[in-house]
Amino acid sequence: SLKNDAMLSVAVIGGGLCGLGTTYHLLARGHHVTVIDGACNRGVAINDNGHFRTASAVAAGLLHPLSPRLKMTWCGEEAYDMAFELIQAAGSDQIVTSSEVYRPCRDDEDRDAVTKAASKLGPKELEILDANTLTAAVPWSAMTRFGGVRIVRARVIDAQRYMSLLWKACECRGAVWQFRQISNIDEFYLQGEFDRVIFCGGASGLGNKLLGDQTSLIRGQSVKLHSVQQHNSLALLRGDYLCPLAEPPATYILGATRERISTFEHSLAYGVDSPHTLLTSHLQKAAFDMAPSTDFTPICATAGVRLDGPKTNFGRLPVLAVPKPGLIFAGALGSRGLLRHAQVGALAAELASLDLGAKFNEYIPLPLRLPPSSKAVSYT
Repeated sequence: SLKNDAMLSVAVIGGGLCGLGTTYHLLARGHHVTVIDGACNRGVAINDNGHFRTASAVAAGLLHPLSPRLKMTWCGEEAYDMAFELIQAAGSDQIVTSSEVYRPCRDDEDRDAVTKAASKLGPKELEILDANTLTAAVPWSAMTRFGGVRIVRARVIDAQRYMSLLWKACECRGAVWQFRQISNIDEFYLQGEFDRVIFCGGASGLGNKLLGDQTSLIRGQSVKLHSVQQHNSLALLRGDYLCPLAEPPATYILGATRERISTFEHSLAYGVDSPHTLLTSHLQKAAFDMAPSTDFTPICATAGVRLDGPKTNFGRLPVLAVPKPGLIFAGALGSRGLLRHAQVGALAAELASLDLGAKFNEYIPLPLRLPPSSKAVSYT
């Protein structure tokens, strides 16, 4: 059995959030890591007429540990702390665009539910705001009449800049990037060039094929907007979202559509809707509530496809899988890529450090814990 500190040659296929998080933790364990990806190059995603082959590149950048119903997600505090550790390693002063994230209430019933959630979680997580206070913070929004909450620990991350800087941090620790697409994972694995192959490709290729009907592909389209009034950098979240980007100044992203598709290729075939189409159809209500045309003007539209993990009693969670000895799948981060990428990456790196002579016949949905120097996998 391999010791955790045994040096291995590891190929990480996929250079999005999950792949880079995995790479960082593999390097921390002393392994040699080669990142292989043809959808982005050294942390910079390829833009195909507005369509990005990695969903990480079009992520809204919202980092917080809570569910849409404002409950703590499974191991959410741990995941948040691990993610923020990587963000700090990459240079948080260049990445964090806002620490002001507001979740307005939609009606009196919703306000009661939000107040109850805030009471249960406490002021460390949620700050209750009345209508006047929320209106003062977000004067242009049409969603303030019932008050809301500020998600205290939430941060908005410029995802594309973060990926680029996280890769540089990995490169400084010895990681190598190969800019190419792997079309046949089995063929690549059988070549035996690496001690371990970790597939973190998500939706852009083989992720859904490896996991079958346990997962689903969701296409999301967003609109980049310019703030005419030069509003303060803050974010709004209530199903849809409005988040500031690091640059250019006064730029926001409004999103996102949720379109279930059968294959990644279908998304490419559909193309990207125009900003006008999105703002008058799928995102019409979001635009009215969060980004009125008097305050924001459209710049362009983008699209990406994410891979959602299977449903569990803990909600939708990512998965780890060992379909063959030495071949690991890590991913299906869904809409919580920023929250889960470091957590899943650390688990994948730990799994890669173990003796994988035994083949797991079933996929391993989180939550799990890997005992040190053991092949056993236990649910907690």
